[in-house]
Amino acid sequence: MNPEDFKQQAMATISDNPLDRISAKVTQMMTHPDTVFDIHCHIFDKYCVTKNYFLLRLLGKLDPDKKLDDLLDHIINLKKDNEFDELFEIMQKENMGQVLEHYLQNFACQQNIITIPLMMDLDEGWYFKADKSQKDQIKELKELMQNKAILPFLSVDPRKAQKQGNNNLYKLFLEAFTPDANNNQFFGIKVYPALGYLPSDIWLWHIYEVCEAKKIPVVAHCGGSLIKSYQNGYDLYGYQIDDNGDIVSLRHYLNIQNGNKRAAFFNDPKHWEVVLKQFPKLKLNLGHFGGIDHWLNLAKTGRDQNIETINRLMAYENVYADFSYNIAVKESFDVFFENYDNNITIRNKAMYGTDCWMVLAAGDFKKNHAKFIQRCGPRKEKLMRENPMMYLFGQII
Repeated sequence: MNPEDFKQQAMATISDNPLDRISAKVTQMMTHPDTVFDIHCHIFDKYCVTKNYFLLRLLGKLDPDKKLDDLLDHIINLKKDNEFDELFEIMQKENMGQVLEHYLQNFACQQNIITIPLMMDLDEGWYFKADKSQKDQIKELKELMQNKAILPFLSVDPRKAQKQGNNNLYKLFLEAFTPDANNNQFFGIKVYPALGYLPSDIWLWHIYEVCEAKKIPVVAHCGGSLIKSYQNGYDLYGYQIDDNGDIVSLRHYLNIQNGNKRAAFFNDPKHWEVVLKQFPKLKLNLGHFGGIDHWLNLAKTGRDQNIETINRLMAYENVYADFSYNIAVKESFDVFFENYDNNITIRNKAMYGTDCWMVLAAGDFKKNHAKFIQRCGPRKEKLMRENPMMYLFGQII
């Protein structure tokens, strides 16, 4: 499908009212005045990703070039904290419904909660085909919406724009946002630049145009370098802002050998500046708010470039940032709450998210999650309810 045909069909068929895209279960859940949102979580099962993904999660942030003793120490410490047990439990689930139920029973902060599950698409970044196709995952999530209060987000990869058949980017988008027999459809999209592309990629431009017009929220991976593409060289085609402040085409060959530095380049929030200049009303959540390392750097030095960039981008009306994954490390949310209390932009634009189940190997998640919730106190209403509603619906309901 070519981009123009996609745009024409999407503009004609998708409602520009976000409330038209929520399920009956979500509508029912929002009648409870204490309902909160986990704005960033995952419920994909073992058939949606590769076994290497689970292994990488188990090994955490360890550099593969480090000594074997370091690797073994890390595994032993994980075992002591029962993190292996938690991940093995997830790996044994047979479908996304079972993963979601495990989350709700073991990790949800309360009973009345609406979750925003983000799909993961490693097809292009890791060059593998999942056992469960993207089309089948879309169908399964729509069926799950019938009985669970979820707002699914479709994972988009610009390299699928030229694919043929059901795996074409634009066909997958239309599939996700076309209501099924029960009127269930997807709510937003997810962009994961660390898998090897720029947010300003030319093939995403029509996607953003539709999202801005139809008030479809976008979440971007903007922190953490564990999950990334392992190719060194990239031909990048996108857009940039020139010295005169104009939007111009970008063609660049990127060759960064170090994987973490390469991921840091793709995750840099500055790449969203040109997207927001072109689509200033776009609903955008810069997921992870830069990531743990940047918040720890802020605590240590008093400044951090990525966090400052995100703060500046949040001056746009519809740009937000969730603090998911970071809540697993107490030192990171200590400095977050300090900035939250002293920065009105953060108070009005920061959102709660867990990044379950990805976060399970980051540390003692249950313990630190409980501490985070306790520390929220009166901040809970903004972080977990009002700000997410403004991002998702443009209003507090």
